[in-house]
Amino acid sequence: MATPNAITTGRGADIDSWKHRLDGGCARFYAPLSVVTFALTFFAYYASEPDSSVRYGNLWQEVARTGHSFDVAAVLVFLAVIVLLAVAALEKLGPAGLIACATGAVVIGSMLLTTPGFQRKPSLTEAGILDVALSFLSAAVLLGHGLTLIILDLGERRRRGRPSGSAHAKSA
Repeated sequence: MATPNAITTGRGADIDSWKHRLDGGCARFYAPLSVVTFALTFFAYYASEPDSSVRYGNLWQEVARTGHSFDVAAVLVFLAVIVLLAVAALEKLGPAGLIACATGAVVIGSMLLTTPGFQRKPSLTEAGILDVALSFLSAAVLLGHGLTLIILDLGERRRRGRPSGSAHAKSA
């Protein structure tokens, strides 16, 4: 049985309305998250041991002091995620950008947890723990937002792909 044209036309407007509400709701989360993510780069992620001569600084100090490849990579990933979050806060980022930002957030959290480049793994400070938690939380929200937009787009394409008076619909 074919669906009346008036019902399917209104449904497309509903999907657009859902997408705009979803973008607006998530954008309220992305703007403060980008600011907090940037601010956390100015705190030390790893705790220095009291009896050790090795002192850990924030991300920028570590890059300036050592220039280690993992630190430089972390700066690049942090900057990419911060820029993508800022664009997402303006509701201008599509599903692919949201998923790319989620991937960057997972990389940040994973790098902080696995501490690449260290012989002995230092313990995380409160800022480090907060950054790991925020990284995985933001990755979950970004991934959920991106996948929801993809599913809504697929549903809309599928709906548009079948005209209401086609032979397919009449034969069924």
